[in-house]
Amino acid sequence: MLANYFTENLFNKHTWLILIGLVLFSFILFFLNAEVKTFLILLLLLIFITRWISYYLPQAVLALIALSPFINWQIHLTSTVSAPPADLLGIVILLAWLWKIIRENYGHNQLKTIKKINWPALGAFGLFLVIAVISATQSFFIPEGLKYLTRFIILSYLVYIFLIVNVITQHQHFIRLIKIYFFTCLLIAVLSFLQYLYNFDWHSIPRLTPFFLNNFAPLGSNHNLLAELLIPAIPLGMILIKLRGYQPKLKNKLLAAVIFIGLVSLLTLSRGGWLALALVIGLTVILLNIEAKHQFNLKNRLKNVYKKLARPVLLTLLVVILIAIPFLTSNEVSLSNTNRLLQWQIGWDTLSFSPYLGAGPGSFMEIINRDPFFVREFGGNLEAHGWPLKILAETGWLGLATFIIFLIWFFGKKIKIFIKRKNLSCQIIIGYALIAAASAVTLQLFTTSYFTAKMWLPLGILAAAINIYGTKNARQN
Repeated sequence: MLANYFTENLFNKHTWLILIGLVLFSFILFFLNAEVKTFLILLLLLIFITRWISYYLPQAVLALIALSPFINWQIHLTSTVSAPPADLLGIVILLAWLWKIIRENYGHNQLKTIKKINWPALGAFGLFLVIAVISATQSFFIPEGLKYLTRFIILSYLVYIFLIVNVITQHQHFIRLIKIYFFTCLLIAVLSFLQYLYNFDWHSIPRLTPFFLNNFAPLGSNHNLLAELLIPAIPLGMILIKLRGYQPKLKNKLLAAVIFIGLVSLLTLSRGGWLALALVIGLTVILLNIEAKHQFNLKNRLKNVYKKLARPVLLTLLVVILIAIPFLTSNEVSLSNTNRLLQWQIGWDTLSFSPYLGAGPGSFMEIINRDPFFVREFGGNLEAHGWPLKILAETGWLGLATFIIFLIWFFGKKIKIFIKRKNLSCQIIIGYALIAAASAVTLQLFTTSYFTAKMWLPLGILAAAINIYGTKNARQN
């Protein structure tokens, strides 16, 4: 049987074409210099990897989710070009998805599959892109602007929203995605907390920061980078708890993991993180009460849970408040406030030259670097704190207006589907995905990871949840 398989494939027309192509390719390489040889070999390798991944797209996306937190881990392609592994893998998966679309439609009616392609809020996002492109063409940083627009803004939408919603289209794939995201965040929280205990210093403010390995911090060293990763994981962990209602022991372990992630988020002493965490807790309580109205047993269980958690939660909050009081009045916080206020002042000054279109995408860091007072006080190469300042300074009032329209359009349609959904289980899953996405956008009002997976991946997860659970024929758990 195995001999027949090899015989059939050995005399296959496509196999012979590949072998002849490889022989010709090897012959051509013999006459080329080293740089061209390297480029062609890498190109051939990319083609084979892309073709292979096109048969395993959901599994590749799960690998993308696991790599997405490590934005400080940079792979240097050239002396001037580098990117995190997740972004590089995302580009390869996009190519593989395109390869699959072409393969499935070769010789068939192409419109049949193309109609199934999902473009969440493309109209509003496209309007923002048009404004950003016009802004880039009228700025002093045209090459940098177009590069930033492609590398960060367009790639974030394509990899973390478009790709997720078009590949993760089944219940089992969605739940695996949630598990990968949640347990990756849990592992990061555990490693960071253990390092926090090991390096605890009573003589300074004990702020919890991302873990590092041998002086290398794959997540980055700033405390905000940890908070903005962990807080959206809390409502996604609640989805896993919801789906494990028939396994009380596992459900309790997951609840403990969610509370632990919340505790680690509190100990980062990220003020933006605290606001986002308060939003998550408030919306989660509302969602639990919505669920309890339909389930009498759940209502009684929630009363018991609230009673059991009241004391430890209040005790934890008391400890955090005792830590936070000296922290909020510290020189470090005062300098941070001054930094942000000065950034807004520079942003307003920049906006005065071009109020409608701004200075161009990717220009804020260059403008900051040219301010001698700011560089002397805080250093250079610093990004704008919060996407409102970033977008306003770089793309003007038109850019900010269209981006807000994009967010309103994106969330508005999802909220409408959530309200109208009659199936309670599906409604609750969509609700927690909404909370995760809302917390990610809220966090980026104050931090600098707005055009990375930190903000766009929760949006993609929400879009996938709507696509799977927001339809009439959605599978029930």
